[in-house]
Amino acid sequence: MIDECAKRHPELGARLHSGERKCKDGVGRYAEFAAGRIYWHPRTGAHAIPVGPVGAAFDRRGYEWNLGYPVWEANLALREGGQCQAFEKGVLYLPPHGPAEGALIHGKIGARWAKENWENGPLGYPLADEQATGDGGRRQEFEHGSMLWHPSDAVEILAAR
Repeated sequence: MIDECAKRHPELGARLHSGERKCKDGVGRYAEFAAGRIYWHPRTGAHAIPVGPVGAAFDRRGYEWNLGYPVWEANLALREGGQCQAFEKGVLYLPPHGPAEGALIHGKIGARWAKENWENGPLGYPLADEQATGDGGRRQEFEHGSMLWHPSDAVEILAAR
């Protein structure tokens, strides 16, 4: 599967080692290329992670141990130069003027943000991961406001900035 994925991604360049390397879970595999890596897991299939902001953020966040395996290819051509890639635990967004580790979006807030047209909607890009609120809820900050999820399952868009 990694070799098949590499054929679809000639932009990754030359393979840096022969064979596949085992991931820490003993199930997943990866191969390194001049311009990225390809990860494979039986749950997710094989997907490339490019060198650059997405790859660097994946590394800083603890690889597949913290984000899970990639579930689709990176999108490197979002509005104003933003980038994103989906992993098992959410979508990692790298806003054009945001933190280098990016922002992970998932769950009820992620679903509502998707309905609002993702980064092209009124809130813009996510700027940080969700944070706990004092009442058991979650809050996530965006370029132009924030979203608040409450344990009652309500999601509220707070005043856009």
